[in-house]
Amino acid sequence: MKKYFYLLLLALVPAMTFTACGSDDDNEPEFNPGDVKFSKPTLTETSKQLILTYNESYEDLVVNIVETYEFEGDVLVKVTFSETFPNEAMAQEFMEDIQSDPEEVLYYRNLTRSGRTVTYDATNEYKGKTKEEIRKFLQYRVDNWDRQSYK
Repeated sequence: MKKYFYLLLLALVPAMTFTACGSDDDNEPEFNPGDVKFSKPTLTETSKQLILTYNESYEDLVVNIVETYEFEGDVLVKVTFSETFPNEAMAQEFMEDIQSDPEEVLYYRNLTRSGRTVTYDATNEYKGKTKEEIRKFLQYRVDNWDRQSYK
C-alpha cells in the first residue's frame, strides 16, 4: 500500500516532484511516478473562488482531486485540497500514513477525513499570491495537463 501513499502525496502537491523510493516490502513493486495518469482538469471561477478538479490514477487506484482557492477581493485567504478515494479504508490508510510521519504532519495542516474524502489546508504553500497569479498558474496546468509528469 506504500505505492498508494506516494501517489496521493503527488496528487496533493502537483507543483512538486518526487523521486521513487524502494519499498519496505520486497514483494511490492517499486512505485514509478511516471506511471501516474492525469485527467484533463476543469477550472471553475466564482467571485470568491477558483476551483480546479481532476483525477489522478495509478494502476487500479483513481483519486478525485479538488483544489479550492478562496479570495477576499484579490487577496488569497484559504486553499483547501480534497481527495476522494475509492473507499473509506484507502482514505483512512492515507491519513494514517501521513499521521505517522512528523514531516508530513507539518505539511498536511488540519488534515480531516469524512468518509472517502480526505481534506487538508494548503494555504501556507500559496501565501502572498494574488488571484491573478493563482488563475494563471491554474490555467497553465489546465492548458498543459497532458504534459504533467512526476518523473
